[in-house]
Amino acid sequence: MATERFTSPVRDIPTRSPADPDVPAVDAAASLSTLTVTCDEREGLVLVSLAGHLDIYTAPHFRMSIRRFDPSEVQLVVDLTGVVLLDSAGIGELVMLRNAAHRVDGQLGLVCPEHRVTRVFWAAGLRPVFAFGDDLAAVLAAVAARRRARRWRGGEAAR
Repeated sequence: MATERFTSPVRDIPTRSPADPDVPAVDAAASLSTLTVTCDEREGLVLVSLAGHLDIYTAPHFRMSIRRFDPSEVQLVVDLTGVVLLDSAGIGELVMLRNAAHRVDGQLGLVCPEHRVTRVFWAAGLRPVFAFGDDLAAVLAAVAARRRARRWRGGEAAR
C-alpha cells in the first residue's frame, strides 16, 4: 500500500493589518489544502482512498498519484469517505478518470457514504455516470450490475 501526502502552498488570504482593523485575521495554517492519497493494490483492483481536500490546489497531485494505473487492466475505486472538501476541479479529475475507464469499457467506482458529498454529484447531474456505494462491497456490486446491464443492452440478451 502506497500513501502520499500533499499540502498546497499557502493561498493569498487576507490578514489583519493596522491600517484596516475590519479585515478579519485568518490563520495561514488553516487555509492550506491537504490531500492524502493511499493506493491499495489488490488483484484486479486498486482502491484509492482520499483524505482531506480534493480541490483546485490538490487535484494535480491526485492526477499524478493515480496515473500509473490503467483502467483497462484494473478496476479503479476511489474512496471519498475522508474527503472534507470537493470542488469543481476535484469533480473534474474524477470525471476525467471515469471517462478514461469508460473508453475501455470500464467503470469508476466511488465509495461515498457521506450524503453531503454525494449531493454534489446529484447537483452536477453526474450521479448516473459513476458506480456509487457506501462501502467497497456495495461499489463492486454496482460495478457488476452496470456491466451486466451494458452487456444486456449491447445485444447479448437478444441472442
